[in-house]
Amino acid sequence: SLYYSREALKQAIQIKDDYLIATAYNTIAGNYNELSENDKAIDIYKKALVYAVRSGNDSIIGWVNNNLGNVYFFDKRNYPEGIRHYHNAITYAQKTADTSKLVLTHLNLALAYSETGAFNKGLRHLQFLNAHHEKFGDTNTAAFRLMLNAVYTGHAGQYAKADSYF
Repeated sequence: SLYYSREALKQAIQIKDDYLIATAYNTIAGNYNELSENDKAIDIYKKALVYAVRSGNDSIIGWVNNNLGNVYFFDKRNYPEGIRHYHNAITYAQKTADTSKLVLTHLNLALAYSETGAFNKGLRHLQFLNAHHEKFGDTNTAAFRLMLNAVYTGHAGQYAKADSYF
């Protein structure tokens, strides 16, 4: 994947297509993230974001922001920076009315806020996830959604309901 992404990047640069450059950088960064080279992934995601913004394509801008949020939040444990990128991702996904992308990012924010103990801030994101998961979610997000519902209801003292979600 890394080899082919680099080849795609060379060709995208050659034809000066900012969207394709952003996409190639995004994939390269994803490879480095998978290899746990998180600092390198962040640097490359930032390059992807520059080209995504130049392209004016809200979908790729949102996608890269979500990926940056994941690296900052899950790998670097820089929660404020991760949450900031998730909010940016939501802003751009709303512009494109891409509810499937919104479901994933709202899931990430509900998880982020539960991890940081800011349940009140995360509740609206969990509610969005619950409202749209059946149509736009998938099997990968289903378990997370149930787990988040369990955590949030448990935090609210609704232990029987939390137990049913677990």
